[in-house]
Amino acid sequence: MTSPIPFSGSARDSAEVPKARRTRVIIHNMRVTLSLPDPLAERFLALVPNRERSSTVARLLEKELARREHELEQACRAANADPVLAEDVAKWQSFDDPATTKGKRRSR
Repeated sequence: MTSPIPFSGSARDSAEVPKARRTRVIIHNMRVTLSLPDPLAERFLALVPNRERSSTVARLLEKELARREHELEQACRAANADPVLAEDVAKWQSFDDPATTKGKRRSR
């Protein structure tokens, strides 16, 4: 299990924070089983030392996830900028939903 680290990132910074306001962050590691094609697994095992494998996979996953999150963000921005979609959303929001308007007077 990983030991707690100061939230502020350094011992000097944590000493400057009043004791009552110091926050500790505990990082938990999750064990995951993955299936890889034999040639890829063989290359990985041959090239990455045993004690570096988890950190290597974590670093590569972080990079790939950041790339995908960026792509998703760009797609959302493009969709939000679409005037046709904005018009459709405005129409959808103008409908009275009985589940959300229960007890409210309908405006006409």
